[in-house]
Amino acid sequence: MPCSSAAYAASTITVAWDKNAEADVIGYKFHYGTVSKNYQYTVDVKNNTSCSISDLIEGTTYYFAATAYNDKNVESSYSEELAYTIPASNSLAFDIGDIIVNHNWIRVDFNESFVDPIVVAKPISLNGNQPAVIRIRNVDSSGFDIRIQEWDYSDGSHAKETVSYLAMENGNFTLDDGTRVEAGRLETNKTGSFGKFNFSQSYQDPPVVLASISSFNEADAVTGRLRNISNLGFEFRMQEQELNPKEHLTETVDYIAWQPSMGSLNGYTFEVSKTADMVRHVFFTIEFEQSFGSAPHFLADMQTADGGNTANVRWQNKNSHSVEVQIDEETSLDTETSHGTEVVGYMVFAY
Repeated sequence: MPCSSAAYAASTITVAWDKNAEADVIGYKFHYGTVSKNYQYTVDVKNNTSCSISDLIEGTTYYFAATAYNDKNVESSYSEELAYTIPASNSLAFDIGDIIVNHNWIRVDFNESFVDPIVVAKPISLNGNQPAVIRIRNVDSSGFDIRIQEWDYSDGSHAKETVSYLAMENGNFTLDDGTRVEAGRLETNKTGSFGKFNFSQSYQDPPVVLASISSFNEADAVTGRLRNISNLGFEFRMQEQELNPKEHLTETVDYIAWQPSMGSLNGYTFEVSKTADMVRHVFFTIEFEQSFGSAPHFLADMQTADGGNTANVRWQNKNSHSVEVQIDEETSLDTETSHGTEVVGYMVFAY
């Protein structure tokens, strides 16, 4: 009965565990406290397999375990213990980096400690000319798997590319200057139409949203498209290559919404902004509003879906003050790659 956890607020967490396979189990008890294996509190959650605990003390490490009991009230031994330190209000721990990746799966280990991490990674550079996307799988508290996937009509072998990733805890955060940030997750199988998804907090102005498909439930290459980003939510759908039917198995999508802003956080200088509705299939130069000491980590995603053809963002020539981006269409149905103008949202971080 292994335990896993998701943090939803600074002083509230929800812990979930696997259902016990024994037929006579009728309920569960949830145990927690501030001393390992010496739990001060017990909650009978009946036949539920999760428990939400509120009013936890910020900065304190808590230890959690679950037991099962049968109709004779015989209780099992404790599950594997889970430890979690309640973060301080408005704290935003994140892990960011650049990785070299090709068509082979590699494992990326986090440098920070997470309970329920949200991971976005895009766009990839343009060393290999074949249109391709990033795929992510096996996101857990320690890291994730990542690779490049070419569209199904290609041979699948791809040159090494550079991609930046950003991971943070699932939840809402407010920075010291009032900037709002949200890391969340959704599931969808929508390909022919857009689904509408609400933020768990409202924004004064529409945030920049990055969204990465973070599961690998179907092997067909797929990307995601965003549109109608407002201060309350956004619309999202997946896209396979144009030659394919408009269908795809349900996938998990991780997203990060960050209010446009500039500042410093955890030793990083950051900038979150978006272009005008001007980015097409030819390279467009994004001039950063501030100069960084070195080429920063760069993440970007289309914020619009003005051009309907299957496409994603690629980049080249990144330096301390600018980067070039383009909209890269695939050519499974035809060889035409001209794309209408799009807004590209981006996040840059330099240490």
